[in-house]
Amino acid sequence: NNNNNNTQEEDPNTLTPGSYHQHYRVNGKLIMVGVADVLPKGLSSVYAFYDPFLSKQLTLGKYTILKEIEWTQKSPSLSYYYLGYYIQSCPKMKYKADYRPSELLCPTTYQWVDATKGIETLLRNSPERHCCTLVPSLSPTTSLSNGGNTTTTATNAVQKDADHKMYRNYNDDDGKTNSVSNAKLTAQVATVRLDVGAAHLVTVDMLQSHAQGIIRPLLEEFVTEMGPGVYNRCIVKLA
Repeated sequence: NNNNNNTQEEDPNTLTPGSYHQHYRVNGKLIMVGVADVLPKGLSSVYAFYDPFLSKQLTLGKYTILKEIEWTQKSPSLSYYYLGYYIQSCPKMKYKADYRPSELLCPTTYQWVDATKGIETLLRNSPERHCCTLVPSLSPTTSLSNGGNTTTTATNAVQKDADHKMYRNYNDDDGKTNSVSNAKLTAQVATVRLDVGAAHLVTVDMLQSHAQGIIRPLLEEFVTEMGPGVYNRCIVKLA
């Protein structure tokens, strides 16, 4: 653990893999703690907690990220800096795209892609669920030994199939994979209990039509990802 004040820093080359708490002090007063995991080839940012009053003036959360980036740059053994999951629809998570250059891991091909291009693909191909194949399709003009157009068609089909399975498949109690029909999915979504801050729980059909258009796609994703054994035991709180 780094217990030194802000004028003394440990040599990043001497740190062995493990979890570290970075103590940030002003005139000896502790104002923030940043938690990070040192990995064999990279630094993984975990979280930070800080004085809320000072953070409004100094944006302390951003400062910890910049210091951890600097930490990574100074250490020859650390080649990568990992900020964790990126969630486009969550303001508290999408800030990670502000730091460049950066990459996102494609959820279907498990390949790293440029974050800027990946987000463009995300917004274009999955504007509601914000999750899809991020690896660009092969160009129809790509020259391959077996014919570019045929290979491109096959690649697109594989990507579309992977995206489809990501949202429409789940394991039932027997462990078999099933594709949820639209009618069944609509019925399942209608039973999800919602906490909107009122005296009683509601369902999506009880919301105004505009709100239904926003919430229903999110509930469809929730139901298909969780499966029947989980979603019907949950209450979804809408902030």
